[in-house]
Amino acid sequence: MTERVLTGPFLTRASAALEANLRGRALLARHDLLRVTSHWLPEAYFEFQFDASGIRTDVAEVVRSLKADYDDLAIADWLVTPNPLLATMTPLGWLDAGRSLRRVLEAAPSNDPTS
Repeated sequence: MTERVLTGPFLTRASAALEANLRGRALLARHDLLRVTSHWLPEAYFEFQFDASGIRTDVAEVVRSLKADYDDLAIADWLVTPNPLLATMTPLGWLDAGRSLRRVLEAAPSNDPTS
């Protein structure tokens, strides 16, 4: 069993909606956002998906490209795990450093988010 790394902080639906300048229910329709869901708790959103302008377009594009094949937790874990194809930086750290989004997108298929 592979352990998942869930890196917070996390936002509630209401807080994430404020960050994204959307109504709360509109977040549920966004397939480019990662959320943690549970039967016992309301969904939570990874704060790293947002910046001063709202939803981070670079992270949203990575999420969109992976969502058809991987669940939200696998993608979130992959984003915060050091990647040998990105000079051992995490994909999120790579993007935070202003480096190539294309390179992160290329790294995903060859560095499977579920492995």
